[in-house]
Amino acid sequence: MTNIPAIHLVRLVILICLASGCAGEPARVAHAAGERQTITVNELSVTAIYVPAERFFTGVDDGGETQVDRPFWIMETEVTYRLWKTVWDWAVDKGGYSFSIGGLKGSDGTGSDTQPVTTINWTDAAVWCNAFTEWVNAHTGSRLACVYEKNGTPFRDFTRAQAGEALKLTTVPDGAKGFRLPWSREWELAARYTADVNHDGDIMDPGEFYAGNYVSGAAAPFTDEAASCKVAVLNRGRTAPVKSLAPNALGLYDMGGNVEEWCFDPSPLQWSLARDTKGGNWLYGPDDARIGLTVPHDTYNEYFLGGFRAVRSE
Repeated sequence: MTNIPAIHLVRLVILICLASGCAGEPARVAHAAGERQTITVNELSVTAIYVPAERFFTGVDDGGETQVDRPFWIMETEVTYRLWKTVWDWAVDKGGYSFSIGGLKGSDGTGSDTQPVTTINWTDAAVWCNAFTEWVNAHTGSRLACVYEKNGTPFRDFTRAQAGEALKLTTVPDGAKGFRLPWSREWELAARYTADVNHDGDIMDPGEFYAGNYVSGAAAPFTDEAASCKVAVLNRGRTAPVKSLAPNALGLYDMGGNVEEWCFDPSPLQWSLARDTKGGNWLYGPDDARIGLTVPHDTYNEYFLGGFRAVRSE
């Protein structure tokens, strides 16, 4: 039998572990930033974009820093009325769900099915994420765990009477890979990311990020309204169909403008029922759509400027 030097044996063990996983752990599959996953049910397709964990600047002046520790998938577009209503109908009819409002097609209810759903409060958006998780499971055979639950039972109704329970939802349970609202820092990372050129775990080097005073995807700061309006539905009389304009570097559409997007976070500087929104909206200009800007709204605020998009943990 041929003698193999010890150093080569060590290298061989390392290679085997990398290929097949050690201690019973399966090998992790690496995804590339911007990689796409699509769920198709009948003729309805929903695409999510992969965002790696990174450290990055925060705020409109890039004066802060934060870290997203876990990679995640974020929906390519804001939730359209068609997707919202398809899941809503199934959830109410077969899933045991209850919502406080039905939502509107776009800004005034007269838009197309491909415009973002609006007039959705934070609690209904969170409930819908659970419903979307169960809808996907029912139609694809997947086993994604709902994120928002108590004692193993998913929340299917956040009425005002349950506000105390809803507002206690501050973490993502271990292993819960279902759909949920993004944390503000996750949303901001997805809006800022252009590339981790040197693969050092941050996007803080020149050319790796959109600055906080930019609209996501724009080629110039927010003060250049023409550049901002190439990627964001701003200063208009109504919402537009999703994907009407160019995406940002990750391939995400409408991360600026169209509708403000609910995030999960309680607002630390405002009243107790406030939650963060990001991204600006169709009615106002680029100033309100700056990546680093966060605007709080009451949890139960159902307003025609707001919608959301869902994420799920990797």
